[in-house]
Amino acid sequence: MPAHHPLRATALLSMLAVACGVVLSGCSGSSDPGPGSSAMTGTLRYETGSVPPPYHYELTLELTDDEFTLVWSGYDDEVGRTTGTPVDLDAAREILDGSGLLEGDDDTGDCTGGAQAEVDLVVDGDEVRTSGGTCGGEGGAGDVADAIRAVAGDDVVDDAIDEVESAS
Repeated sequence: MPAHHPLRATALLSMLAVACGVVLSGCSGSSDPGPGSSAMTGTLRYETGSVPPPYHYELTLELTDDEFTLVWSGYDDEVGRTTGTPVDLDAAREILDGSGLLEGDDDTGDCTGGAQAEVDLVVDGDEVRTSGGTCGGEGGAGDVADAIRAVAGDDVVDDAIDEVESAS
């Protein structure tokens, strides 16, 4: 049986450790942000408009790089909140982009009594804000509500709405 030289074994172990480190660091240096990361952060806000309780609700979604916080309320006080990992940021971004809201387009016409929404986001480093809110259940405000659902998930939003209705 050949004798092993202690310096040769140490050198081989050191080279193996360096090689493993190089391989592992290559795996962690991906340019893909992956799930939960986003180039979209900020706030989406939606309210149903001037309808009587229990039908009025307001949803406010705060979006950071890796999580969301959804707060729901009626006319007065906060009813509940939850925090989680975004479900589908790509879908939310497509909804907002398709409606023109990511270009800052907003419908600031007469929103009296109707559904309203606000967008205050940073998307790919650019600030996007609707100044007076977006009106209407379809397009504008409806798209913001759909984007909130895409981020938080239908079940979370449905449960929030049910909780507002039962609290009224």
